[in-house]
Amino acid sequence: MRSISFLSTFALTSSALSSPATFSARDNDELLANAHTAANDLAAKYDFNSGLWNSNDWWPSANALTILADLAGIDKSYADTARPIWENTFNKQSGNNYLNDFYDDEGWWALCWIQVYENTGDIKYLEMAQKIVEDMATGFSPNCGGNGLWWDKPHTGLASITNELFITATAHLANLIPDRHDEYLNLAMRSWDWMTGESGVFRPDGTISDGLNPDCTVNLLPWTYNQGVILGGLFQLYKATGNDGHIWAAYQIANATVSEAGKTGILHEFCCTSEALSLQTGIFMRNLGWLVRNAPSPPSELRDFMTRNAEAIFKNARRDGGDYCLNWEGECGDVTFHTTTSAVDAVVAGYIAVS
Repeated sequence: MRSISFLSTFALTSSALSSPATFSARDNDELLANAHTAANDLAAKYDFNSGLWNSNDWWPSANALTILADLAGIDKSYADTARPIWENTFNKQSGNNYLNDFYDDEGWWALCWIQVYENTGDIKYLEMAQKIVEDMATGFSPNCGGNGLWWDKPHTGLASITNELFITATAHLANLIPDRHDEYLNLAMRSWDWMTGESGVFRPDGTISDGLNPDCTVNLLPWTYNQGVILGGLFQLYKATGNDGHIWAAYQIANATVSEAGKTGILHEFCCTSEALSLQTGIFMRNLGWLVRNAPSPPSELRDFMTRNAEAIFKNARRDGGDYCLNWEGECGDVTFHTTTSAVDAVVAGYIAVS
């Protein structure tokens, strides 16, 4: 395995991570109230007839459901709102076990049902996540080093996000199912070792490229969700192994992302602003929020970045009717289910980070 320079040092250098603050109980109460309002805004858009959001928005619905389950996991009073939604989705959409031709789509649903299981203890949700992961595990490619997952079943490329979702799901299952700990951990480490070794997806600054083309060349574009999902995976790997190198790797990725995509103090996508990409910033913030809440010795600057964004969204980006803008600090532009989901994700994550 090649060495990765970003694992050897960790420094908070960005102006976006300056001016640490201490949050009072009053501040936390406001963040919680805003998280409830934002989550309710998202829940109000759920379609009970289809069991999804936006009528038939597949993996974004898994993402939205995970947000509600996240808040219910932190504040048990929210479970009464979230429970009918996750039960309805499970009842109406489980016919094909959440499997399709895209391994990353499957990964979002695996993480969703793991989080619902963490809330409920109901084994049916854990078993569904296991079925999804079992299918994902058939997607290892013999190409490009031999240990990465294909993005899709037609085998058109190897995506970083698919491997990150797989790492997070399998490492989490390793922590939840002691009898299969080693099996799931080995699967997680297979993808992580590929990402940090043969694949070449890590960029010199410690951020992660989008993935590999069919000819194994690297698609150099980074996206914020590529930096976010792996934070959750690395925390689960830390829990599964006790190796604090996973935590420091996560902090370095987070720092590199905030230093570039959050240089104004508010998170934006790396390269461009587009409704089609709008879910990704919220996904980064969600995973950063859990990392800051649960990992040892989180830098206070990262927590402050979380709360600054959550407050900015509620102040600047929320519109009448519970819609949210793509831009969290200024001119609004179009509002859609995706822009709303991303913003709500970040508002809930802001509370998670300080809870």
